[in-house]
Formats: sequence, structure tokens, C-alpha cells
Amino acid sequence: MKTARALLVGKDPLVMNRLLSALRANGHAVEGTVSWETAHEDFNAHDFTLIGLGGGFNDQERAQLRQGFQLQNPETRLADVFGPVGHAQLQFLLSPAAQQPALEHLTVSLTELPPQVQLIVRTQTEATITLYHFQGQLHTEEVWKGELPAGTTQLPLQREQLLPDMLYHVVAQLPEGEVHTHRFTLPRVE
Repeated sequence: MKTARALLVGKDPLVMNRLLSALRANGHAVEGTVSWETAHEDFNAHDFTLIGLGGGFNDQERAQLRQGFQLQNPETRLADVFGPVGHAQLQFLLSPAAQQPALEHLTVSLTELPPQVQLIVRTQTEATITLYHFQGQLHTEEVWKGELPAGTTQLPLQREQLLPDMLYHVVAQLPEGEVHTHRFTLPRVE
């Protein structure tokens, strides 16, 4: 089995240095860059099993990075990394447990009212689901804490607490250090 090697691409040098130091201290082979505009020229996706994209990219920048690395090597896993849980998330993604996660899918459906966090779970498990956003400072709200059954679960978000055009991160934390994130923006309703 190929040893996991990761590349982190972000915008914030302080977050990058903190993550790189913590992951290297735990024995992971990891490189990082905040020169994201030239990341495709400076690094090749063939050299990595995982490429983590930081939370500071807008949708267009994120799509550009994803497309460039996927063209280099469609086999390399690309993951959106969210700073406040980035270390735990990357620890999990670089572990053998990431090959068979308890959580198969995490997304937010914005077509229903109220918006729904949608999860597909392989086996019954405990989970904590938290909603994060920045508005001058980091805000968190626990959406769910408890047992999730195997299969599909939908958890409603309180729409009146969500602001249009605000970037949100839903974070699912499960036993054994399993961490997943999903980014979304609530569209403005005219």
C-alpha cells in the first residue's frame, strides 16, 4: 500500500504553518503552500495521495484548483479542509480508517425549506454535527449530537438563523477521529 503523502494548499500562512507542524509532529509526510496561484506549476498531483484545499478559497478559485489537480491525476483525492477542525480532519484523511469511513456522504440541500443537512451513514454511529461561519469572529452552533442510524438521515437547519450570501461549514465529527466537512452558501431569496 502506498504511503499517504499530502499537499495542503491555502491562503493563510499562520493556519498553514500550524497544520504542517502538527501533522509532521504526528509523522505524516506533508507539504504545503500559500502560493496557490502557482500550485499547479509548483506541485504535481501524481506525487500525492491527498490534496487538501483550505477554507479561504471562493468557489471559482476552488474550482480552478480542483480542475488543475484532477487533470494532473484523477486518482489523487481532493478534500476541502476547514481550519478550526483541519488538523483532526487531515489526521483522519491520512489514516487507514479513511478507506472505510462510517459516514459516506455529507451535504446540505438548499432546495427544501428549511435547508437540510443530509448524511449517509454505513453503520449506526454517534455523531456531532456543528454549523460554523465567520461574521467578524467564528460562530458555532451545534445542530445535532447523538446517535445516527445506518442509512440516510436529514437534519433541518433553522433558516431564520442563516444569512444569505454567507459561507457556512457543516462539520460532522464521529468516533475514532472521523471528521467530515461541507461548505455551502445560502442563496439570496428575492
